[in-house]
Amino acid sequence: MNIKILAADSMGVRSMATWVETDDVKIVIDPSAALGPIRYGLPPNQLEVEELERRMDKIKEYALKSDVIVISHYHYDHYDPDANFYSGKKLFVKDWDNKINQSQRARAKAFIPKLKKIAKEVRIADLNKTKFGKTLVEFSPPFFHGPKNSKLGWVVSTMVDDEKNRFVHSSDVQGPLVDETTEWIIKKNPDVLFLCGCLTYFLGWRYPMELLNTANKNVSRILKETDVRTIVVDHHLVRDKKFREKIKPVYDLADELDKKVLTGAQFAGEPERFLEAWRKELWKTGRYPKAK
Repeated sequence: MNIKILAADSMGVRSMATWVETDDVKIVIDPSAALGPIRYGLPPNQLEVEELERRMDKIKEYALKSDVIVISHYHYDHYDPDANFYSGKKLFVKDWDNKINQSQRARAKAFIPKLKKIAKEVRIADLNKTKFGKTLVEFSPPFFHGPKNSKLGWVVSTMVDDEKNRFVHSSDVQGPLVDETTEWIIKKNPDVLFLCGCLTYFLGWRYPMELLNTANKNVSRILKETDVRTIVVDHHLVRDKKFREKIKPVYDLADELDKKVLTGAQFAGEPERFLEAWRKELWKTGRYPKAK
């Protein structure tokens, strides 16, 4: 199995776009990227805009050669309603009628009819299970987008199993922060997990601080109770400059168990560029700080 992270927050844009290739099928999950419109009271810096262009080009390149496209939910950093790469593809998308909040429902209602005109097939992902040759692609039930009863709605996670390796892509669960999400991941027992980490930059003012303990506890459970070799933790988490301090118990446990916890950039073998987290410095200096 070939797993390639195409874009991520540790690469300079908001995204969890991922390519998964087996002997049977080529899949792109969440083929889009975006920039935080305002951070520290500032709009995106030119470096962020340029990085977004590069990442969107890469996402398009891989989406065009895919067989299957997965859309976990209808936020613009996870799907592009105006992209031209859906034509002739088989799509698995978040259910647009059930377990969906008002804003995502409105976006889906505008997007799905256009998609059905050009795609080979459009199927609801939620709780779906499909085989491509020996490769099993299985989707979770809808999970909360972050904490329980989140106003941001629901998302679906994806498992790909080619009988040699098992990969789970768990988009925007922000931790995970809900027991049901954690239990599903543990049950799937992935070798590699791509996980949206805790939204620590919102804690203490928009969300309670105890969510960090919940997230660390749940990731620690996944490390201890599965055969996972590598957990890629990215997206919301790495918008915090001090994210490594915040999840130190997770890093310590991974070291103890001889497992890896990486950012998307590390997994991809690329330099880390937390452009949104460093937006104030980008506007002051015009460049990203050199790695220490």
